[in-house]
Amino acid sequence: MVKKEVSYFIKIFVIIFFCISVFLLISCDKNTDTIENDYPVIISRIFSNDNYEGSTQIARNRTPSIRPKINIGNNYSIIYINNINLDFDPELEQVIVAVDRNTQILKIMVLDFDSVRNKYILTWETEKTNINYRTVSISYIDVVGDHGFEIIFNAQSLDGKQVMDVFRKTHSPFGGISLYFESIFNSEINGKIEIQRQERSQAYILGQRNGVSFPIVLLEDTIIENEQQPGVIRTSYMWSFQTNRYVMAFREIIPTRIIEEQRMREMVFDDIESFKTFLEGQWYNVESNNSIIRFNGRTNEVAFFTSNLMEVHRWTNATHSRQHRTIDFIARNDQIHFMRNRIIVRIENMNRIRVTIVDRDNPKNINHQMDGYYIRLSNNMLPSINPIVQNNLPNITLGGEFLGENDSIVFENHNFSLRSSNNIRRGVFSIYNYHGEDILELRFIDENHLVRETITYNISMAQQIVENSIINRITLIRGTLRINSFFPSGEDPIFYIQTTEKSES
Repeated sequence: MVKKEVSYFIKIFVIIFFCISVFLLISCDKNTDTIENDYPVIISRIFSNDNYEGSTQIARNRTPSIRPKINIGNNYSIIYINNINLDFDPELEQVIVAVDRNTQILKIMVLDFDSVRNKYILTWETEKTNINYRTVSISYIDVVGDHGFEIIFNAQSLDGKQVMDVFRKTHSPFGGISLYFESIFNSEINGKIEIQRQERSQAYILGQRNGVSFPIVLLEDTIIENEQQPGVIRTSYMWSFQTNRYVMAFREIIPTRIIEEQRMREMVFDDIESFKTFLEGQWYNVESNNSIIRFNGRTNEVAFFTSNLMEVHRWTNATHSRQHRTIDFIARNDQIHFMRNRIIVRIENMNRIRVTIVDRDNPKNINHQMDGYYIRLSNNMLPSINPIVQNNLPNITLGGEFLGENDSIVFENHNFSLRSSNNIRRGVFSIYNYHGEDILELRFIDENHLVRETITYNISMAQQIVENSIINRITLIRGTLRINSFFPSGEDPIFYIQTTEKSES
């Protein structure tokens, strides 16, 4: 009798144990798809100090290992997806950024788990247009200081501007307790946008009280009167609890020289290699319209270019002064070996140097035609200074004034002036033959001698003699240079005409 009762209780125990196991398995099933997450997952936020940098740019052609928890549609391509805890419940939320393949509109979505329906639902979404989706990055930072993560959206627009949006958790306008966000800051500028982090108190770190909010700073270039170089407009935005968004606090104009002086103080030139790295590339003489210096630290070469001269000097030894930011080369002419020059370069700021050239055999001769102040040019700014291109002389010589439909252009030496009804733009031009095609390159320079824009044209000229006049007609087709050809942009050709008197001979 006793054995039967024991056997009965064992059977009851096995049945109860089986039911409990099945119940636990079902209750945990809704989160099994988060195990495959290869991104950082935040479990607790209140002791995480002030931020969590989420996964930024997704590599091209990479398939995210995290699966979306809802069907977002076949016409969308996911460029960012992450599981993160954005509220105080134990369930992870999911943030998705996807691009519509047809319209290229970006959609930012937040998915939250609905415990009533036992599934994930879309609780908030917003759209962004004119965005280069390859530049998108997402981060999660407590910028307000209330221990809640804001979603930080960073990207570049299709026209190259910096874009930042800050989204903060708020109450849903549709009621209920669904997770919802609103924009508390949005900006798109030709410049830089920064979140300036500040040290927060120990009480914030321990979760005992809120911390200071982080300012958001915008930096944009501007022109300052009576300044040789452009300055920077610095605009600071501060968090306002009253308006529940970031508002402009103050704006100031900082001369570029102050910013550059600060950067130069932070930059240390410890050895010759640091000078060579800084000088690497091309520099344009602001005091002479046709002088270029190119430094090549890998081969220890200094090349000088003018309209009718190209000299290459090679140095074997050099000295430097860290205090005065100068480097002193003893260079030998690559073609005429017995000619040696002493080349002294002083770094004025991040984009300006002073070059002094002294004849080694006649030290009193310091008035070299390449002396002067130089500004930095990008490597693709002047293809005509390449020695290979330099030897390819053009078939066209430009000089004098040419009249167009709405403007005129005057060529003089290596300078040009483009005049319209209400504007005059000046700069320097180059004309050369590139793989059998004559190329005209216009480099627009502002009043501070800084190159602001470069335009490349394929140029052709036709000449007609009518009685005592010579009519020159040039046709310009805008485009870009590729490795072995000129590639037209597809814009309509531009025509200019010049009429001169035929010289009597």
